Amino acid sequence: MTSRNRLGLVLSRMGEHAEAVRLLRQTLDDRTRVLGPEHPHTLASRHDLDEALAASRRPQRPQASWLRPLGSIRRTSSSSTRSR
Repeated sequence: MTSRNRLGLVLSRMGEHAEAVRLLRQTLDDRTRVLGPEHPHTLASRHDLDEALAASRRPQRPQASWLRPLGSIRRTSSSSTRSR
């Protein structure tokens, strides 16, 4: 999965946006399935896909499933900050 993700990033930088987005979407789907939606590698894949979509000048609305993990991260971060 890591190699596919890196290839997607390289293709995006080379301007091969359609193929980059395809590979990065596939990596995100696989990482979500295997690692879970809140795993750091899954979140990194989501970010990489967003960057590739922005670079392709075809940004898409984030899917609701993408936003769900962000709420739990914010809750976790703010609760750990308060306990200090």
